[in-house]
Amino acid sequence: MQARYAFQKVSYRPVIDPKTGAVIVTTLPPAEEIHPRPFSVKLYGGLNRPLMHNDEKLATVGPAASLTYRREVDFIEGTSGKTICTPAVDGATFHICKTDQKLAAPYTTTGFVAGIGLNLQLRRYWYLPAIAIAPRFTYAFDTERPGIEVPVFLLTDPEGKLNSGVKYTCRFRGETEEGLELKKSCNINLFVGTSFEINRTP
Repeated sequence: MQARYAFQKVSYRPVIDPKTGAVIVTTLPPAEEIHPRPFSVKLYGGLNRPLMHNDEKLATVGPAASLTYRREVDFIEGTSGKTICTPAVDGATFHICKTDQKLAAPYTTTGFVAGIGLNLQLRRYWYLPAIAIAPRFTYAFDTERPGIEVPVFLLTDPEGKLNSGVKYTCRFRGETEEGLELKKSCNINLFVGTSFEINRTP
């Protein structure tokens, strides 16, 4: 089981209609601030089975599944990360620019996300690190939005405590209850992590 709860402070300027993408003001409005509370509760489990050859374990493989209930707060594509430039004063020949501006209110979705996948871990060969791959297919019921996740882990020490890797995530088209269109969004992230035991002696 995994749980997450976050306190956020989000400011935005209501410049763009998130549903149509049209500009709805002629002068730059002051920023508005909201305090959303995103959260998630995730239940997951799976089975692992060793793949053997001549009494030697070559890999571990098994199915996995998860069910998440979450509240997600995000911005419609094209309404965040913008740069706004305005004249410094009336009649000025130069502008003052503000970066990373959000030009519409965020949307909030609350509902279940199901996931199924496969865990595969290959053992260490020679000087190469052990490799683990855990592809997942997900589906968000509230936005009818499918997605895929493909993390690739490199276990870089014999005990498997230090790991690094790359994660490819892609969420396809969907729609909120208010009719806001969620476009396809894909990204690749690099990560480095470690694990520890509280009672372990250094």
